Amino acid sequence: IMDVKIWKREGLFMIQNIYKDNIIIYTFAGLCALGILIRFILNMVYIYLVRESDRLGSTNNKLLKHMKMKFETCYKLNIGVNNVDTFVDKSLTKYKFCGILLSTWENLSGQVLLLSFLIIPISAIFGVVFEIDREQILYTGAVGVLAGAALILVDKMTNLTIKKQMIRLNLLDYLEN
Repeated sequence: IMDVKIWKREGLFMIQNIYKDNIIIYTFAGLCALGILIRFILNMVYIYLVRESDRLGSTNNKLLKHMKMKFETCYKLNIGVNNVDTFVDKSLTKYKFCGILLSTWENLSGQVLLLSFLIIPISAIFGVVFEIDREQILYTGAVGVLAGAALILVDKMTNLTIKKQMIRLNLLDYLEN
């Protein structure tokens, strides 16, 4: 029983300091900044790929050049490509930025958003259990919700799915014609 009282007193002190020093709020701000940074980097990469795929004949992009060469080689050897859609999709899934697949970058961005929304109820539960001021708990939760909303807003503004479709359509148009 004594150990439980000591644990609760130490936990109370630690949680109170976390709330008092706004560590949770800084965590939300950091996650929000990280998520926004990842989305903007992805947006720039996709804008670059849209531009390069639109001029596939004179592109400097290694992946797109390699894909074009592979496609042309198949036709020169009379092998042909039965399913151009699959060829394009397979080639695009191999695209890496800083050594990491673009799909992994997108997943990371989504995980940051989920983590942000997961911290809200966890911090609220710890706040209630360790008797933190209700206003401080609500304030921290509100900051978490705003950070999550900002991440969702940036996600919708960058609209990466449309950019991916544009890249795919540009490549299909070039390779099929």
